[in-house]
Amino acid sequence: MTKLPFLPTVGKSLKNSLSELYQAMGYSFITSLVWFLAMIPVCYLLLTLIVALPQIIEQSKQINEAAMFVFVISLLISTVNGLLVGPVTTALFGLYQERKTDCPNLKSFFKLFKQFYWLAARVFLVFSLVVSLLVFNLILMLGEQSLLIYISGVFSFYGLCLSMLLSFYFHPLIFYKNKFKDVFKKAFLLLIDNLGVTFGFGMVVILLFLASVILLFPLFLLFGAFYIYFMDNGFELIYRKYERADENLAMEE
Repeated sequence: MTKLPFLPTVGKSLKNSLSELYQAMGYSFITSLVWFLAMIPVCYLLLTLIVALPQIIEQSKQINEAAMFVFVISLLISTVNGLLVGPVTTALFGLYQERKTDCPNLKSFFKLFKQFYWLAARVFLVFSLVVSLLVFNLILMLGEQSLLIYISGVFSFYGLCLSMLLSFYFHPLIFYKNKFKDVFKKAFLLLIDNLGVTFGFGMVVILLFLASVILLFPLFLLFGAFYIYFMDNGFELIYRKYERADENLAMEE
Protein backbone atom coordinates (compact mmCIF):
# COMPACT_ATOMS: atom_id res chain seq x y z
CA MET A 1 0.00 0.00 0.00
CA THR A 2 1.05 3.60 -0.60
CA LYS A 3 2.17 5.15 2.68
CA LEU A 4 0.37 8.23 3.92
CA PRO A 5 2.69 11.24 4.32
CA PHE A 6 3.38 11.76 8.01
CA LEU A 7 3.15 15.52 8.60
CA PRO A 8 0.36 16.29 6.07
CA THR A 9 -1.82 13.47 7.42
CA VAL A 10 -1.34 14.25 11.12
CA GLY A 11 -1.49 17.99 10.45
CA LYS A 12 -4.71 17.75 8.42
CA SER A 13 -6.37 15.61 11.13
CA LEU A 14 -5.32 18.10 13.81
CA LYS A 15 -6.48 21.09 11.76
CA ASN A 16 -9.87 19.55 10.97
CA SER A 17 -10.39 18.51 14.59
CA LEU A 18 -9.60 21.97 15.98
CA SER A 19 -11.83 23.52 13.33
CA GLU A 20 -14.71 21.23 14.29
CA LEU A 21 -14.09 21.99 17.96
CA TYR A 22 -14.48 25.71 17.26
CA GLN A 23 -17.44 25.48 14.87
CA ALA A 24 -19.47 23.17 17.14
CA MET A 25 -18.50 24.62 20.50
CA GLY A 26 -21.78 23.87 22.28
CA TYR A 27 -21.87 20.25 21.12
CA SER A 28 -18.17 19.94 21.97
CA PHE A 29 -18.75 21.15 25.52
CA ILE A 30 -21.49 18.58 26.10
CA THR A 31 -19.40 15.76 24.58
CA SER A 32 -16.38 16.69 26.67
CA LEU A 33 -18.45 16.95 29.83
CA VAL A 34 -19.93 13.46 29.36
CA TRP A 35 -16.48 12.04 28.62
CA PHE A 36 -14.97 13.82 31.64
CA LEU A 37 -17.67 12.49 33.98
CA ALA A 38 -16.85 8.95 32.83
CA MET A 39 -13.15 9.66 33.40
CA ILE A 40 -13.49 10.95 36.99
CA PRO A 41 -12.89 7.53 38.65
CA VAL A 42 -9.87 6.93 36.41
CA CYS A 43 -8.44 10.38 37.22
CA TYR A 44 -8.98 9.75 40.94
CA LEU A 45 -7.20 6.39 40.81
CA LEU A 46 -4.32 7.83 38.80
CA LEU A 47 -3.97 10.69 41.29
CA THR A 48 -3.94 8.17 44.15
CA LEU A 49 -1.22 6.21 42.37
CA ILE A 50 0.92 9.29 41.71
CA VAL A 51 0.63 10.56 45.30
CA ALA A 52 1.03 7.24 47.13
CA LEU A 53 3.62 5.45 44.97
CA PRO A 54 6.70 7.50 46.04
CA GLN A 55 5.86 6.90 49.73
CA ILE A 56 5.35 3.18 49.17
CA ILE A 57 8.66 2.89 47.30
CA GLU A 58 10.43 4.77 50.10
CA GLN A 59 8.88 2.67 52.88
CA SER A 60 9.03 -0.69 51.09
CA LYS A 61 12.07 -2.89 51.45
CA GLN A 62 11.34 -4.64 48.18
CA ILE A 63 10.18 -3.30 44.83
CA ASN A 64 7.66 -6.16 44.70
CA GLU A 65 5.41 -4.36 47.18
CA ALA A 66 5.35 -1.21 45.04
CA ALA A 67 4.75 -3.30 41.92
CA MET A 68 1.82 -5.05 43.59
CA PHE A 69 0.33 -1.70 44.63
CA VAL A 70 0.63 -0.44 41.04
CA PHE A 71 -0.94 -3.65 39.76
CA VAL A 72 -3.94 -3.40 42.11
CA ILE A 73 -4.58 0.24 41.13
CA SER A 74 -4.13 -0.73 37.48
CA LEU A 75 -6.73 -3.48 37.84
CA LEU A 76 -9.19 -0.98 39.29
CA ILE A 77 -8.48 1.42 36.41
CA SER A 78 -8.89 -1.48 33.97
CA THR A 79 -12.29 -2.29 35.41
CA VAL A 80 -13.50 1.31 35.18
CA ASN A 81 -12.03 1.72 31.71
CA GLY A 82 -13.65 -1.48 30.47
CA LEU A 83 -17.06 -1.08 32.08
CA LEU A 84 -17.50 2.69 31.72
CA VAL A 85 -14.96 4.81 29.82
CA GLY A 86 -14.57 2.52 26.80
CA PRO A 87 -18.32 2.09 26.13
CA VAL A 88 -19.03 5.79 26.76
CA THR A 89 -16.31 6.87 24.31
CA THR A 90 -17.58 4.42 21.67
CA ALA A 91 -21.11 5.77 22.11
CA LEU A 92 -19.83 9.35 21.75
CA PHE A 93 -17.93 8.36 18.62
CA GLY A 94 -21.12 6.83 17.22
CA LEU A 95 -23.11 9.92 18.17
CA TYR A 96 -20.66 12.07 16.24
CA GLN A 97 -21.15 9.87 13.17
CA GLU A 98 -24.92 10.33 13.43
CA ARG A 99 -24.47 14.07 13.84
CA LYS A 100 -22.96 14.27 10.35
CA THR A 101 -26.31 13.35 8.78
CA ASP A 102 -28.88 13.89 11.53
CA CYS A 103 -29.55 15.74 14.76
CA PRO A 104 -28.80 13.31 17.61
CA ASN A 105 -30.14 13.70 21.13
CA LEU A 106 -29.74 12.16 24.57
CA LYS A 107 -31.90 9.21 23.55
CA SER A 108 -29.52 8.52 20.64
CA PHE A 109 -26.57 8.42 23.04
CA PHE A 110 -28.18 5.85 25.33
CA LYS A 111 -29.26 3.78 22.33
CA LEU A 112 -25.67 3.67 21.03
CA PHE A 113 -24.33 3.05 24.54
CA LYS A 114 -26.61 0.02 24.88
CA GLN A 115 -25.93 -1.21 21.34
CA PHE A 116 -22.14 -1.27 21.63
CA TYR A 117 -21.76 -1.72 25.39
CA TRP A 118 -20.80 -5.39 25.67
CA LEU A 119 -18.41 -5.43 22.73
CA ALA A 120 -16.70 -2.22 23.88
CA ALA A 121 -16.56 -3.49 27.48
CA ARG A 122 -14.95 -6.80 26.45
CA VAL A 123 -12.41 -5.09 24.18
CA PHE A 124 -11.36 -2.51 26.75
CA LEU A 125 -11.33 -4.92 29.68
CA VAL A 126 -8.90 -7.15 27.78
CA PHE A 127 -6.87 -4.17 26.57
CA SER A 128 -6.69 -2.61 30.04
CA LEU A 129 -5.75 -5.91 31.70
CA VAL A 130 -2.88 -6.41 29.22
CA VAL A 131 -1.67 -2.85 29.91
CA SER A 132 -1.83 -3.53 33.68
CA LEU A 133 0.28 -6.67 33.35
CA LEU A 134 2.85 -4.88 31.21
CA VAL A 135 3.12 -2.00 33.69
CA PHE A 136 3.46 -4.51 36.56
CA ASN A 137 6.33 -6.22 34.75
CA LEU A 138 8.03 -2.88 34.08
CA ILE A 139 7.92 -1.98 37.77
CA LEU A 140 9.41 -5.37 38.68
CA MET A 141 12.26 -4.74 36.24
CA LEU A 142 13.32 -1.63 38.17
CA GLY A 143 14.21 -3.62 41.27
CA GLU A 144 15.59 -6.82 39.74
CA GLN A 145 19.11 -7.61 38.62
CA SER A 146 18.13 -10.74 36.69
CA LEU A 147 18.91 -10.60 32.96
CA LEU A 148 15.71 -12.50 32.20
CA ILE A 149 13.59 -9.96 34.10
CA TYR A 150 15.39 -7.12 32.34
CA ILE A 151 14.75 -8.61 28.89
CA SER A 152 11.14 -9.23 29.87
CA GLY A 153 10.85 -5.60 30.97
CA VAL A 154 12.20 -4.32 27.66
CA PHE A 155 9.65 -6.39 25.76
CA SER A 156 6.96 -5.13 28.15
CA PHE A 157 7.90 -1.53 27.34
CA TYR A 158 7.57 -2.09 23.60
CA GLY A 159 4.39 -4.09 24.18
CA LEU A 160 2.96 -1.20 26.20
CA CYS A 161 3.74 1.29 23.41
CA LEU A 162 2.19 -1.05 20.85
CA SER A 163 -0.94 -1.53 22.96
CA MET A 164 -1.47 2.20 23.41
CA LEU A 165 -1.15 2.81 19.66
CA LEU A 166 -3.56 -0.04 18.90
CA SER A 167 -6.24 1.57 21.06
CA PHE A 168 -6.53 4.48 18.59
CA TYR A 169 -8.45 2.18 16.24
CA PHE A 170 -10.67 0.38 18.74
CA HIS A 171 -13.64 2.77 18.85
CA PRO A 172 -14.09 3.13 15.06
CA LEU A 173 -13.72 -0.63 14.54
CA ILE A 174 -16.25 -1.35 17.29
CA PHE A 175 -18.68 1.20 15.83
CA TYR A 176 -18.40 -0.36 12.37
CA LYS A 177 -19.58 -3.65 13.91
CA ASN A 178 -16.46 -5.76 13.76
CA LYS A 179 -16.41 -8.89 15.90
CA PHE A 180 -14.35 -9.09 19.09
CA LYS A 181 -11.34 -10.85 17.51
CA ASP A 182 -11.54 -8.74 14.37
CA VAL A 183 -11.23 -5.52 16.37
CA PHE A 184 -7.78 -6.57 17.61
CA LYS A 185 -6.76 -8.17 14.32
CA LYS A 186 -7.72 -5.20 12.14
CA ALA A 187 -6.29 -2.70 14.64
CA PHE A 188 -2.97 -4.55 14.50
CA LEU A 189 -2.96 -4.64 10.68
CA LEU A 190 -3.84 -0.94 10.47
CA LEU A 191 -1.09 -0.11 12.95
CA ILE A 192 1.58 -2.12 11.11
CA ASP A 193 0.62 -0.63 7.75
CA ASN A 194 0.39 2.94 9.14
CA LEU A 195 2.94 2.85 11.95
CA GLY A 196 4.42 6.32 11.49
CA VAL A 197 1.09 8.10 11.10
CA THR A 198 -0.43 6.19 14.04
CA PHE A 199 2.57 7.15 16.18
CA GLY A 200 1.96 10.79 15.24
CA PHE A 201 -1.72 10.50 16.18
CA GLY A 202 -0.76 8.94 19.51
CA MET A 203 1.79 11.65 20.35
CA VAL A 204 -0.71 14.43 19.60
CA VAL A 205 -3.34 12.80 21.85
CA ILE A 206 -0.86 12.21 24.70
CA LEU A 207 0.66 15.70 24.60
CA LEU A 208 -2.70 17.46 24.45
CA PHE A 209 -4.07 15.22 27.21
CA LEU A 210 -1.12 16.09 29.47
CA ALA A 211 -1.57 19.77 28.68
CA SER A 212 -5.29 19.44 29.45
CA VAL A 213 -4.57 17.76 32.78
CA ILE A 214 -2.14 20.52 33.77
CA LEU A 215 -4.57 23.29 32.80
CA LEU A 216 -7.64 21.27 33.95
CA PHE A 217 -10.12 23.53 32.11
CA PRO A 218 -9.51 21.97 28.64
CA LEU A 219 -9.82 18.48 30.14
CA PHE A 220 -13.20 19.39 31.54
CA LEU A 221 -14.68 21.19 28.53
CA LEU A 222 -12.65 20.43 25.39
CA PHE A 223 -10.47 17.34 25.36
CA GLY A 224 -13.18 14.67 25.13
CA ALA A 225 -14.67 16.22 22.00
CA PHE A 226 -11.24 16.83 20.47
CA TYR A 227 -10.33 13.17 21.03
CA ILE A 228 -13.51 12.03 19.23
CA TYR A 229 -12.96 14.43 16.31
CA PHE A 230 -9.26 13.60 15.99
CA MET A 231 -9.92 9.87 16.07
CA ASP A 232 -12.61 10.24 13.40
CA ASN A 233 -10.49 12.43 11.12
CA GLY A 234 -7.44 10.19 11.43
CA PHE A 235 -9.37 6.99 10.85
CA GLU A 236 -11.19 8.49 7.85
CA LEU A 237 -7.94 9.48 6.12
CA ILE A 238 -6.53 6.00 6.61
CA TYR A 239 -9.76 4.34 5.51
CA ARG A 240 -9.83 6.37 2.29
CA LYS A 241 -6.44 4.94 1.37
CA TYR A 242 -7.81 1.40 1.35
CA GLU A 243 -11.01 2.54 -0.33
CA ARG A 244 -9.00 4.04 -3.21
CA ALA A 245 -6.92 0.86 -3.43
CA ASP A 246 -10.10 -1.22 -3.77
CA GLU A 247 -11.37 1.09 -6.51
CA ASN A 248 -8.08 0.85 -8.43
CA LEU A 249 -8.09 -2.92 -8.10
CA ALA A 250 -11.68 -3.11 -9.40
CA MET A 251 -10.75 -0.93 -12.39
CA GLU A 252 -7.76 -3.15 -13.22
CA GLU A 253 -9.96 -6.24 -13.13
